[in-house]
Amino acid sequence: SNYELYGDFSVRVMETLGTFTPDVEPYSIDEAFLVFSTPRPQDRHPDRLAALAHEIRQRVRQWTGIPVRVSLAPTKTLCKAGSELARSRGGAISLVGRSPEAMGAMLDEVPVGEVWGIGGASRRKLETRGFTTARQLRDAPDAWVRKTLHTVGMRTVYELRGVSCLPLERAPTPRRTMLRSRSFGTPIADPTAMREALATHASAACRTLRDEGLAAQAVQVFYHTGRHGEGAHRSVSLGTPLRSPTNATADVVAATRYLLERSWASRDAAGRPFRYKKAGVMLLDLVPADAQADLFAPQRPEQQRLYAALDALNRQFGRHGAPAVSIASTQLRAPGTAARWRTVCEHASPAYTTRFDHLPALRFAA
Repeated sequence: SNYELYGDFSVRVMETLGTFTPDVEPYSIDEAFLVFSTPRPQDRHPDRLAALAHEIRQRVRQWTGIPVRVSLAPTKTLCKAGSELARSRGGAISLVGRSPEAMGAMLDEVPVGEVWGIGGASRRKLETRGFTTARQLRDAPDAWVRKTLHTVGMRTVYELRGVSCLPLERAPTPRRTMLRSRSFGTPIADPTAMREALATHASAACRTLRDEGLAAQAVQVFYHTGRHGEGAHRSVSLGTPLRSPTNATADVVAATRYLLERSWASRDAAGRPFRYKKAGVMLLDLVPADAQADLFAPQRPEQQRLYAALDALNRQFGRHGAPAVSIASTQLRAPGTAARWRTVCEHASPAYTTRFDHLPALRFAA
């Protein structure tokens, strides 16, 4: 997977959407909600809104080369349903101004399991009681919905009826956790390699914490063998609280080493070796880095200056996410040896938009 290329194109698409309205809420790497102001009756005319949906789709395709589906509706849940309907309607659709009969006919095309907010357990519950389409869910009695699907389900039903219950989130939700993980290029059975992998993930997570002005109060590590194939299978997940909130790489790396020492096993009871395929580090209970959680915690301004200098060097001289300078404890291999645990990316598409050396070369014959 070429995350660098995906992320860059996601930013380009979001910036293109921002040319239509400043109210853009990125929902995921490939999805966003927009809010349009329609104070005048002519602004809400169905033909105008349908043309706007097609204009958004056309501009994103022209400026970025990315095909998207566009749906306009009074609520987020109806927008999500309309996005599914747009697959067979040229990629763009407007549900605003539709008659009740036309809206009901469209919702009949949406399976109840595809409604935003209806998970697997709710879908099975609804289908058991004969609800198979979004229209049937929309028209369900309120008392029954509250009893069966509770408050979240009632909110979804109101959204299907055109009553907005999920406003645009103009400010990002504060981050509470941070995860860094990768699958190994080659399965490993060596604790030294596992220590280095976990330390590398911890170091990357701490750099992001410092960039965002956050600190972690707990650390969790996990690693496991492949889910399929022969050999011994094992999955580990273990966490520990930190003495005080921190974003210092050395502190978090020390915690990952402690957790690995407590949980490591090379072989099962039958003597078969464990060949671990993936590992990761999760930082938990994130708080602002300047928050004072412990009155008696020692202040370490020299450590803060050290990491500020390291981060500045890495921003200037690091290449493609790889640090130019790192803490010695994260590098455990002998100099000149390769890390077998690193993800193999030999067949990733080029990063055309972010690396000059990946630009295609044109050669003209004389």
